[in-house]
Amino acid sequence: MYRSAQLRIAVSSASADEVAAITAAIQQFVRDTAAPPSDTSPPVLGPWARAALDEGVERQPWAVRRISD
Repeated sequence: MYRSAQLRIAVSSASADEVAAITAAIQQFVRDTAAPPSDTSPPVLGPWARAALDEGVERQPWAVRRISD
């Protein structure tokens, strides 16, 4: 989530237009250099995996036969 920082320019010789320009430049810099938003969407499952999850299917270790047996 992006939080806007409060900027305060402490220069008495700057005009209101100069302060506004400096503030806008800093805000643009922050936007340009910010990390991209993270992808919080759930992973995409294939149709077979989705059907297995919907049906509550799980692998039963005792039902799997080893090839070496």
